[in-house]
Amino acid sequence: MDFLIAVGSTICEYTVDAVAGQLGHIYHYKRNVDNLKSQIQRLEGEKARMQHSIEEAGRNGEEIEGAVEEWMNEVTWTIEKAHDEFFRDEDYAMPLCSSKMFPNLVSRRRLSMIANSLAETAGDEMQRANTLIQKVSYRVPLQSAAIEMTKGSYMIFQSRTPIFNGIMEALRNPDVKMIGVYGMGGIGKTMLAKEVARKAVEDDEFKKTVFVTVSHTPDLHKIQKEIANQLGLKFGETVDDKYVRAKRLSQQLGREKKMLLVIDDIWEKLDLYGAGITFRNGENDCKILLTSRFRNVVCDAMDAHPNFCVEDLCFDEAKDLFDKIVGDQSIKNPAIQALEIKIVKECAGLPIALETVANALKKKDYPIWSNALQELRRSAPTNIEGMKKNVYCSMKLSYDFLGSEEAKSLLLICSLLPEDKEIETEILLKYVMGLPELFQGITNLEEARNRVLTLVDILKASSLLLNVDSRMDTTKMHDVVRDVVIFIGSEKHNMFRLRKAVELEDNKKLKVATAISLPNFEDDAHQLPKKLEFPQLMFFHICNPSLQKAPNFQIPNYFFEATKELQVLNLTSVCLKPLPSSFEFLENLHTLFLNWCEIEDVALIGELRNLKILDLAYSKIGNLPGQIGQLTRLRLLDLSYCSKLEVIECNVISNLVHLEELYMFGSFTRWDIEEGNSGRRNACLMELKDLSRLTTLHLHIPDVNVMPKESFTMNLERYDILIGEGPTYLDDSFAHTKQASRKLELTELNISRVPERRGLEALLKRSVVLNLYGSTGVNNVIHELNGDCFPELMHLSIVNNDEMQYIINSMDQRYHSQNAFFPSLETLQLENVKKLEKIWHGELLTNSFVRLRVVKVKDCERLKNLLSSSSVRGIEEIEVINCKMMSEIVTYGREDVHPHIILAKIEFPHLRSLILKSSPNLAHFPFSKLEATFSGHRKEEEPLLDVNSPLPFFYPMVALPSLKDLKLSNLNSEKLLPDHPPENFNMQNLTNLKIHGCNSLKYLLSFSMATNIVQIEHLEVRECSVMEDVLAINDKERMVKKELLPNLKSLVLDNLPNLGRFCSKRSWGEFSSLARLRINNCPKLEIEDSIWKLPQLQRLILKRINVAQKAMWNCQYEIDHEGLNEDDQEHAGIFPCLKFLILVELTDRLMDTREKNYHSAGRAFQNLKYLFVFQGQTLKNLVPAFQALRFLVVSKCHGMEYLLTPSTAKSLTQLRTMVIEKCERMIQIIADYNRSQTEEGTEIVFDRLEELALVNLQNLRNFYSGNCVMRFPNLKRLIFEYCPQIVSFCEGNISTPKLKKLILYIDADGDGDIVYDNVMEFDFDKDGVLLFDDCEFSSFPMQQLEEGDINAATRKLWLNNQG
Repeated sequence: MDFLIAVGSTICEYTVDAVAGQLGHIYHYKRNVDNLKSQIQRLEGEKARMQHSIEEAGRNGEEIEGAVEEWMNEVTWTIEKAHDEFFRDEDYAMPLCSSKMFPNLVSRRRLSMIANSLAETAGDEMQRANTLIQKVSYRVPLQSAAIEMTKGSYMIFQSRTPIFNGIMEALRNPDVKMIGVYGMGGIGKTMLAKEVARKAVEDDEFKKTVFVTVSHTPDLHKIQKEIANQLGLKFGETVDDKYVRAKRLSQQLGREKKMLLVIDDIWEKLDLYGAGITFRNGENDCKILLTSRFRNVVCDAMDAHPNFCVEDLCFDEAKDLFDKIVGDQSIKNPAIQALEIKIVKECAGLPIALETVANALKKKDYPIWSNALQELRRSAPTNIEGMKKNVYCSMKLSYDFLGSEEAKSLLLICSLLPEDKEIETEILLKYVMGLPELFQGITNLEEARNRVLTLVDILKASSLLLNVDSRMDTTKMHDVVRDVVIFIGSEKHNMFRLRKAVELEDNKKLKVATAISLPNFEDDAHQLPKKLEFPQLMFFHICNPSLQKAPNFQIPNYFFEATKELQVLNLTSVCLKPLPSSFEFLENLHTLFLNWCEIEDVALIGELRNLKILDLAYSKIGNLPGQIGQLTRLRLLDLSYCSKLEVIECNVISNLVHLEELYMFGSFTRWDIEEGNSGRRNACLMELKDLSRLTTLHLHIPDVNVMPKESFTMNLERYDILIGEGPTYLDDSFAHTKQASRKLELTELNISRVPERRGLEALLKRSVVLNLYGSTGVNNVIHELNGDCFPELMHLSIVNNDEMQYIINSMDQRYHSQNAFFPSLETLQLENVKKLEKIWHGELLTNSFVRLRVVKVKDCERLKNLLSSSSVRGIEEIEVINCKMMSEIVTYGREDVHPHIILAKIEFPHLRSLILKSSPNLAHFPFSKLEATFSGHRKEEEPLLDVNSPLPFFYPMVALPSLKDLKLSNLNSEKLLPDHPPENFNMQNLTNLKIHGCNSLKYLLSFSMATNIVQIEHLEVRECSVMEDVLAINDKERMVKKELLPNLKSLVLDNLPNLGRFCSKRSWGEFSSLARLRINNCPKLEIEDSIWKLPQLQRLILKRINVAQKAMWNCQYEIDHEGLNEDDQEHAGIFPCLKFLILVELTDRLMDTREKNYHSAGRAFQNLKYLFVFQGQTLKNLVPAFQALRFLVVSKCHGMEYLLTPSTAKSLTQLRTMVIEKCERMIQIIADYNRSQTEEGTEIVFDRLEELALVNLQNLRNFYSGNCVMRFPNLKRLIFEYCPQIVSFCEGNISTPKLKKLILYIDADGDGDIVYDNVMEFDFDKDGVLLFDDCEFSSFPMQQLEEGDINAATRKLWLNNQG
């Protein structure tokens, strides 16, 4: 019973509670709804407050916390729920039931429950709001502000691509932590760095990039704060202690992963560790990229590696940048187009100058463009908007930042020298010696030389001077830097660079001048003032580059009378017959240049007693008189290449007691024999013994007998001495271009007599360069020339020797030295040493040839091998030419070493260039007889050698990791490279491959090999008679989707009679990087349609090939426009980038108008600039629009009756030169037989044509016979040769405002061409401009235009021919 009572009680309890709860919802309905309204109102207030915080964060550029955004979404849902659902249903709950007498209890209960739940939710959300409001947002890293700006705006330049790729490669290298980029101001370092940073994140190389600029006034606090901001780190306003900031920044950077920090525009060493810019460990994959104007800052002070130098843009790139900024509208005017080219050249490839000038000229008219060009040429373009602020101020900062006043002075001197020429440090040395006030504390020439080299290095490191290759002795100056420095010199230092002699009349400006230069003086001599009235002048330079045109150019007699303070005088290419008498007033002159001058008598120079430097190089001086001996303070005398100098009066040289350097190479050779000879007229070599300070000597002694036995015993530090008659140079292929401090050449000399002259023996022992040309009496170089084994010799050349059997013969019983042979030798060159069998005979001592880098042998018909296996590791260049018995390059000591040990891998780690020509016994590289030697040690599973296949010329185990240039000629191997190279085989850096006359090769590369040597850029195959494929690919390999030779830019196929395909099974169009293609005399070669779509092809030469009548020739290229946007369609078509085209002896029609569906204008050859067509027998005319064509030559096209239609002629708006010659059937140049393309009164305008040549056109009657008006606004030269039938130039009106004369070209044999006969080898300048553009015809006979009318002159010419 108790149990039942308990159960019943529990049931009642739960039942009552449940019923009570449900009744409570109904009973407390109004209270619940009122509570909900209150909570929702409070929640809406919290939401508004949170929204205000969110908006404030947005204004501060901060990102909203995810939890806050989530809260806002939930709160919005809660409020909308209360308003939309609850209050809408509340209205339903208020009415009575259907009887209209009682409330709707069911609705009230449901809504009361919802109100209660929403009220609780609102309360919870308000509590969360109190927490979230404390941190609504966070600061966004600011990297995108600096980096994202380059996206889409960065312009890719081909010259910068290797640098960009190099930086990206360095960023991927785990061993690289800091990379440096340097270059002159405004060159584009910052944009490059930003693009690198953007691409690095885009490619997922880094997760984050931080970009900070330092500038020339670094603010450590600002730098730290900027990095911290981009990392989202707050220092707080109270953190003033730099060490605290550094610690916190270092801690934050230590936590970062895969971050790239770009520190831009560093001017001096930045203490990264002290600033807290350190990643603490090398495990977080973070790196630093530095940019600076100063090489020494990134390389030395910051110790970055690797480092990349950014140089100026080439002309085409500069013009593209300029065009992009000014837009098409600005350059549609042809007159502006001509100005644009000149303006772009004045900007000299400097991006900041190009951008500034282009922005200033955008949408401007011709007068403003013309004024801009004149200002740029005057080196003071301050009236060009933005030029002073963006360019000049930027460059001046670099100048002002130089810590050395002497460096500034040297830079000012460089700005006065001729532009666009290399500046030799030896020239600067002579200027420095002449200006002791500017360069103090110098006591001798060696000190001056070291000072100059140091200053030049400072200026190069500051990007104010530029490198010329890797030469320390030469530099150059950027045009824009020169302009800025000229401006600084004129404004601050009274140093003036003038363009014309008339400017010397400006006494008001020049009265205070300290330096004046006329480096390109081309005025008449009478335009010089009679006297220079510049009392403070210390430096004067005048150069007449046109001495041959103005041989009588002379300096006025009283010119220097008022320049008594002059210290440096340079007169180049002027006539000094006689010397101006005012020379006697130059009592303070220290340096005198008279180079390339016409001089009769230099006796007056002897009065210049303070002269230190006298440079007469290349001048036509015949006599050095006794008065020159009065120059007892002279330190340097340069008589180099004074070819007419036959007399140096005796004792002149010996009296120059302070002389330190004497240069006479290519000059005086008539040395007298003995000083005591009373009848002696000329100087003798014994006089040199009196020059106790002489350290440098350059001279030629034709007769060894004039040398005293004790000559050259003085301690010369530098010398270049040629002894003997005969050639003074070696074959070009062996010419050594590096300057050496001590060089000795012995020609046609009996070496056995050397010991008789101890001075010569001393020179031999100390020589760095030794050339033996045709010398006799030497069989063992070591024993007979230098028993000490030439410890200092670095370069040895032996040419034309009929006696020498060994260079070294350690078996010679007379040789007992234990010294290493040639321990310093770097270059060994041997030519025509007929009996030479070995370079060494006997044992090589340790450290012999240890520094050997270059070995070149030619015409050494008995030489069998070249190197020992121990000497190959340092070799960089090998050249073997026409050595008939050469069988191996390397001997590897078969006697005492197991071959399989050596042959596992044969490595030449540093070999960069390998040239092997006309050596028929050379069957393999690097040694012979591998098959017999190696087969007994080869494992069966090792696929190095296939006994059933011919061995390749290069053995499979050869590793040439540094090889870039490979040239092979006249070798008999059936296979050049292994078909399936093993892992050890390495030619991964091969860039240039040239094969010539290898008549056993059926193919050049297998598929596997072609995928192995992917860096090839230039490939040349010539005269291989049996070659069928260059790249041999089978059907299986064809299916492999792998790009072959992806970097191939230049391809030459020449005289390959059996070549059927370049690449079997592959399309020409796959070689997407190909820019130059030349095919000559390959009659079986299949040329497919895809060749015309090569996207990067710029130069194409086709000669003596059979071309099917397909797309190119008829201009019927099918373009699939589906899927292409308008820009892609515009650049689709035939040869989109082709600029240069030569077609010779093609057998098919070219662009025949009989084909109706030829390519529309603008689709074919749209960028073609140079077109040459030779011996096109079936060619009828040219059809496509050539809107970019500049140079047109058509020759020996005997099927052609006319060249152009009027519509084609109208498209030639850029044409500058047209040459038509030897077309037998040519009747007229422009023809419109059906009159369909022209109406009377319309014009044909050759707007930019400057030169027109019509040569040997026997049936030509006129240039044009139609109705159009002909205009040639810029025609300057019209050349006729043997056009006997021409009656008039054209039928209608013609305008030639600039043409004054006809040029009558006369060829003696009637068979010559105006253009070069060998059109296959045209040269281009650095800007890609054909050098023929500047051809001069001034020497040809001319005829004055009759009445200024070209038609009248043509008729007279015809009448003369008839007569």
